[in-house]
Amino acid sequence: MYPQRIYQGSSGSYFVKNQEGKTIAVFKPKDEEPYGRLNPKWMKWMHRLCCPCCFGRSCLIPNQGYMSEAGASLVDSKLGLHVVPKTKVVRLASDTFNYLRIDREKARAKRVVSERFPKVGRHFHRIGLPPKVSQLSFNSVSSLSTILDVNLFSGRKFPDLRRGLQGCRLLSAAFRN
Repeated sequence: MYPQRIYQGSSGSYFVKNQEGKTIAVFKPKDEEPYGRLNPKWMKWMHRLCCPCCFGRSCLIPNQGYMSEAGASLVDSKLGLHVVPKTKVVRLASDTFNYLRIDREKARAKRVVSERFPKVGRHFHRIGLPPKVSQLSFNSVSSLSTILDVNLFSGRKFPDLRRGLQGCRLLSAAFRN
């Protein structure tokens, strides 16, 4: 089962599903982050090209946002707050990810050569697309629609949700700045 692209937002993010088709995690490749070189959302590229001083934060190191989210998850688990989704840094490869054309052609050529000339194909280090390094956030995405349907800050249905979201925002800000 291939990851499915999330069309909302400003970066290339993907839902990772299990065998039953239930969403179990979100994968955000580092080179598809908001100002990454392979971001499928071309509008961010246009923002950066036309007016670099107005978009983005200069204090952030490009393509390192996934590290801050993984770090926030680690600190959250060590402090026992449990407000940040469990996040790990992983390497995944999939046809649905946004790759350069040369990477796709190289993978196709290696596959053809290894099928026609098995002795040569055995010497290839990797056949297929290169894995992408980034974060994999394990959270209950299925309950996301329930949370969004409720006024988050009313406190009626989720009394501790506001405090949890504020803690998550503070941890994220601490790691980014």
